[in-house]
Amino acid sequence: MARAVLALCMLAALAACASRPPPPTAAAPPPPPGYLACQQGLSSAGVLFEAVLPMQTREGCGFSEGVKVTAVPSPLNQPAVLSCPTALALVRFDLDVVQPAAMQHFGMRVTKIHHVGGYSCRGIAGTRKWSQHAFGNAIDVIAFDLSDGTRILVSRDWRARGARANFLHDVARGACQVFRVVLTPAYDRAHHDHFHLDTGPERLCGI
Repeated sequence: MARAVLALCMLAALAACASRPPPPTAAAPPPPPGYLACQQGLSSAGVLFEAVLPMQTREGCGFSEGVKVTAVPSPLNQPAVLSCPTALALVRFDLDVVQPAAMQHFGMRVTKIHHVGGYSCRGIAGTRKWSQHAFGNAIDVIAFDLSDGTRILVSRDWRARGARANFLHDVARGACQVFRVVLTPAYDRAHHDHFHLDTGPERLCGI
């Protein structure tokens, strides 16, 4: 008798668990206005990318419309996580600035753009301000590969003479027409080996 009562109790408990509704799941936040249109713009330009879920750190870094880009359409040496508008700016930079400059100075195309970072939760050195890297709005470009295998390095060729230096200076000037902030080796020693390109709220052409 005791076993029968115990069995009935166990069945009742199982039935109660089975009928209990699952806990509610939080609805995914809607994409920011223009995010889907931005992604369509990237696709139309032949950009290789994937959408990145929105993120926000306790420190205040993060983004709401991120993409992980591998080609813009020129391949990158490594994927870059950027805000979608910054990725679109990088497309313009590649198509409207880098490629025309390469054809003008070398008669060939750039086949790869080398960078050392997009999104990174960090501040501006020596200040209490967040870097635009902290919001996915910046990328640091260090080199360009030409179709014949030649590599043009910002660290080596910016202060040199000849076609390589002229190419880099033209690229920097053109970048100021695409990005809101451009910092080069001419700006300060912290940028001796790269171009900092960002789409943040400030305006500065440090060439």
